Amino acid sequence: MQYKMLRLVADIFARIPWKGLRFIANCMAFCFWHLAPSRRNEAIQAIHKHLQVSLEESTQIARKSFRENCLYFLEIFNAGLFSTDCSFKVIHTPEINARLPAEQGPLGIYTAHPRSWELMPGLSPDLLPGREGMVVVRKQNNPSLNRLVAELRGARGMLAVDHRRASETVVPKLRRKGIVAFIVDHNTNRREAVFLSVPEDTAAVNMVPASIELRTKAALSPILLIIDGARAPILTILPTCP
Repeated sequence: MQYKMLRLVADIFARIPWKGLRFIANCMAFCFWHLAPSRRNEAIQAIHKHLQVSLEESTQIARKSFRENCLYFLEIFNAGLFSTDCSFKVIHTPEINARLPAEQGPLGIYTAHPRSWELMPGLSPDLLPGREGMVVVRKQNNPSLNRLVAELRGARGMLAVDHRRASETVVPKLRRKGIVAFIVDHNTNRREAVFLSVPEDTAAVNMVPASIELRTKAALSPILLIIDGARAPILTILPTCP
């Protein structure tokens, strides 16, 4: 019953125009901003520390990040509708369009939470037709929610895999010349991490994706999808590294 209710909500959100999603995202961000003061202050102080800007500017950036992250989360409901031939234009250069299909071997795709990460799995069948694909994600604690999120992310054929089972599932897929997508900006525990210096701090970076790629000799390609104000997706694919 819980899953059916969640599925109904997801179907309703999938019918909401993008402007409507942005309005809902703004309302969500307003609530989070005022009802979660500890998270708000944490964001402001982190921006102030790492970007070395004033507290006033840090507050402005933090408020915008709350709004944008709520919108990016809601975009998961449009994941199954998003493709290179959808009603809004995907902007990319010819060399970007040809770069990924030119990779004939295993391919690892990396992105981060900023920008429209939930829409990117929908591009895989268009940019890399005929290739098996999966996306490594964190498992939701609620089984019904986890099932729904996996279905939404896999609406166009990408298999969602729990990050704790990544090695046993991903390695065979890559060895069959598959595609694996990772979100690499999660904080992680000490057993899975390598510690790297960042401005004014040290970050625990998950080393599992890198170790998987070394075992399978996969090419690596950072990728970023940005939705601008006119609702025109801009796809950026950086050069792959053997």
